[in-house]
Amino acid sequence: MVGSLLVAMLVQSFRATGLALSYIELRNGSSHLPEPPNFCSVAVSMVEEPNTKIICALFHDVEDGPEFGRGSTGSMGYTMIIS
Repeated sequence: MVGSLLVAMLVQSFRATGLALSYIELRNGSSHLPEPPNFCSVAVSMVEEPNTKIICALFHDVEDGPEFGRGSTGSMGYTMIIS
């Protein structure tokens, strides 16, 4: 179910902007309010291999940042394809 949602988001973002979606932050709460102590947030980094159309998605903490996700998903996707 989550995979289908991510694929739909990738397709819609490409249709709307012509660019591939690669990073999403999902936060539990309102962005204009201070964060409560149990504030929950997750990031999703995605990369698609253009020849096989395989999508690698990594769920990680927002604090890790987009650079962490970009490097990790790229490495994992490459490893899966050559295996």
